[in-house]
Amino acid sequence: TKKDCDVKVETDECGRAVKLASLYGNAIVAVRGHVDPTQTLSDFVQAGLANGSIQNGTTGLVMDKQPLNLSDTAQVLQSIERMKPPAGGPNPKETLRHAEELSGERAQKVREAVIAYANDQGLRVEADQFRSIGAGIAQPVKPFPNNHVDARANMRVEFQLMTTKR
Repeated sequence: TKKDCDVKVETDECGRAVKLASLYGNAIVAVRGHVDPTQTLSDFVQAGLANGSIQNGTTGLVMDKQPLNLSDTAQVLQSIERMKPPAGGPNPKETLRHAEELSGERAQKVREAVIAYANDQGLRVEADQFRSIGAGIAQPVKPFPNNHVDARANMRVEFQLMTTKR
């Protein structure tokens, strides 16, 4: 592995990304950063309990008279957008914004590491073929992590071949 800006990048993954860029010279390789949703989920539940939009039901958490499924990321994200955070308490909108920033920074660091890897290997790639994208918590591998291993699975970067650049 190569350690770059506190991000571990597997050299074989760098090689695959560079190969995609060189094989498909007119394509964009998206470097998509992801983060773990644990803190956002925690702040969401605490804020909801504090402002009354989430209640403890007999079988679990309830929101809008329906069971709250914290594994349903789309529902959680929609609920956070509608939520009015309590004064002085956790603000899940801020936590979500921070997660999006962190995922973007993670993607950018890996993008830079891939380009540096290509240069170190004497391979020609155009830097504008690689685009960093912060996905935030929107696409977790484990939507409601139960342990550190699950949480670590969400802290990742993926490469995706996109349409041709214009």
